[in-house]
Amino acid sequence: MTQCAQKKIGSGFLPKSKPKEILDGLDLEGKTAVVTGGYSGIGPETTRAPGCN
Repeated sequence: MTQCAQKKIGSGFLPKSKPKEILDGLDLEGKTAVVTGGYSGIGPETTRAPGCN
């Protein structure tokens, strides 16, 4: 199996970016999301985003 080095994608967000900042300007009305890993890291933060209750 060949392994490739990971490269930065330059999303413009920092580890401390808040869900509201990331979702600003995105219309997710009527969309369904499956969040895995909701116990720690980005999972629980994703579920705390506005409209994800």
